[in-house]
Amino acid sequence: SILKALRAGGNVLLPIDTAGRVLELVLILEQ
Repeated sequence: SILKALRAGGNVLLPIDTAGRVLELVLILEQ
């Protein structure tokens, strides 16, 4: 998904990365 974001445009990379980090934290906390 990161490569797709880079191909689409650098502006898309930041929101996706931020959302990914948040989702990771949520999954870790749920465990």
